[in-house]
Amino acid sequence: MPVGPAADEYLRMSYIDLLHDCYKDELWGSRAFELFSDRKRMAAREQAVLGVLVTLEKAMQGHLSFVLRRHGQTWDQRRYAMQADTIAQGIAAQYGDLPWHRFNAEFEAGIGPYLHKYQLLQSRAPEQDRVVMDLFVAHEKALKTLARAEQVMEHESSLSAVWRVLETSQAIAGATAQRA
Repeated sequence: MPVGPAADEYLRMSYIDLLHDCYKDELWGSRAFELFSDRKRMAAREQAVLGVLVTLEKAMQGHLSFVLRRHGQTWDQRRYAMQADTIAQGIAAQYGDLPWHRFNAEFEAGIGPYLHKYQLLQSRAPEQDRVVMDLFVAHEKALKTLARAEQVMEHESSLSAVWRVLETSQAIAGATAQRA
């Protein structure tokens, strides 16, 4: 599911430009999961899993938004949302009708480039941003773990890594709110 600049382009992007690009990834990611969960033929459990993933992506959006603002960045949220919706619609059209196990196989296969990009962002992060960038990488690894577990029908534990990331996300958000 790769979308956006090629991997070699990420190497030339500034930290701030890469932050914006990753923020956009989270926007279209949450929108795509929403579109997938709207499919009527999907089982209730699958819809619930996708709902958790929407929550995860929105949490990451919030953290990235905080970091961008801390660096004095502004952006046209409406334009970003429209771009994200266009990308999400395309992804939903391409992958939305796949059976759940195939969807997860495609999803897992597409995570690699994003994990690499997010690790690059993590490596460039100033100390004040490290905790969020560490969380950002952990979230992508959790998605990979989830997709792999869903493919082999380990349903009872497939969301475990995602729940850990969400718990860490809440702790970070709480600590950030206390400092503000």
